[in-house]
Amino acid sequence: MCSATASACEKSSAWQHALLLLNDLNGGGNAFTYGAVVSACGKAAEWQYALALLQEAELRMLATVVTYSATVTACEKAEEWPKALEVLRIAEERGEWNIITCNAGISACEKAQNWKQALLLLDHLVMKQLQPTLTSFNAACSACEKSGEWQAAIFLLHEVGESSLVPDLITFNSAISACGMAKHWQHALLLLGESQALEIQPDVLSFKGTLVGLSCTSQLFLGLLNQLQIAAESQVQKNSGRRFEKAHIIFCAFPKQCET
Repeated sequence: MCSATASACEKSSAWQHALLLLNDLNGGGNAFTYGAVVSACGKAAEWQYALALLQEAELRMLATVVTYSATVTACEKAEEWPKALEVLRIAEERGEWNIITCNAGISACEKAQNWKQALLLLDHLVMKQLQPTLTSFNAACSACEKSGEWQAAIFLLHEVGESSLVPDLITFNSAISACGMAKHWQHALLLLGESQALEIQPDVLSFKGTLVGLSCTSQLFLGLLNQLQIAAESQVQKNSGRRFEKAHIIFCAFPKQCET
């Protein structure tokens, strides 16, 4: 019953209620309960509570791959990437890790713009014969984008294509944005074409990344700007609220950029 309640708290991100429940058990929780409570803390980015609970679970020999993965996720959400990697290292040493644990570690590096560490983790997955998922590649590619490493982003995009996976819009947008920020609009344009060849429908961010390095008066810029407007309008029809505002702001930003 307590395990089910803890799981319900985890799913609703009610981390304070989950902590109270575990405390009421007076040390009677099991591995499932600890996993659920740590997951609830993880979703709320309460990494210090998650870490303390993990240490408690370790002392009671109740730490599992779920507990470790949730703790890495908590550190990732709180942008505590050194702690995330430390927990990941311990999880690997104890054999309580999997692709989810590793992906959380790569995501922590991505948020910290630590692209080199993200790539090292990706390589480590392969070395340990763990098959990277699209999430693994996307997080690493995003880390390269945020760090301005456009060549590494393109390399990762093509690595996805050479694996058994298929890149998605997130993969392409990260690589396109990296090229755009580095003023390599030719590469961004080629990637935009590649995505369309794979029948991946570009969105506002796809066109934004391509437009960044172009002259505002060029015919290519104006043509892409028109496609950006179409993509923004399409996005508005599919979504509402914040996503509408984001699409509208991105579209309106380009004419202002050209006026400066």
